[in-house]
Amino acid sequence: MRKLSLSKLISFCIFIIVLFLIHPSISNAETCPNNPSDNPCWVQKAPMPTARRDLGVASDLMGNIYAAGGYDGTGVITGFKNKLEKYNINTNSWEEKASAPVHRNAMGFTFHSPTGKFYYAGGYNEGYFSELFQYDPGSNTWTQKSPMIVPRAYFGLVTNSNGRGIRSKY
Repeated sequence: MRKLSLSKLISFCIFIIVLFLIHPSISNAETCPNNPSDNPCWVQKAPMPTARRDLGVASDLMGNIYAAGGYDGTGVITGFKNKLEKYNINTNSWEEKASAPVHRNAMGFTFHSPTGKFYYAGGYNEGYFSELFQYDPGSNTWTQKSPMIVPRAYFGLVTNSNGRGIRSKY
């Protein structure tokens, strides 16, 4: 085990003390000032219309948030969701979009910035799946694409910014 020298330990302690003196909001982050721009604070926004877990979430270039699929715990038949909801950051409101073609949770879900489209892959609903769907927010439509080679759920799905495709990793 490597030991810190006394001078390094004293320097580190002075650094921490100075940090808290210069930035007092660090030590008092649990309270928000009257003007939230003075200190980053959590601000409550409109609640998501459909309560669920294991959903896919991605944002578009404007910062709007899309919530897809998920599971609400009500059972096998009705619990798996195919809902797609969009949170508009400018209006602090949610709107329902075209439902996904399948009822799933734990899918990969991502936004592809070069095309402006979302991708929804795999997922779970009493089994693992390999389908890949593309959602076009401009036309509010879903299109099935070539499936993944291996069915999977609970994985990350990302896209390349160069427009060359998507990758999954679990």
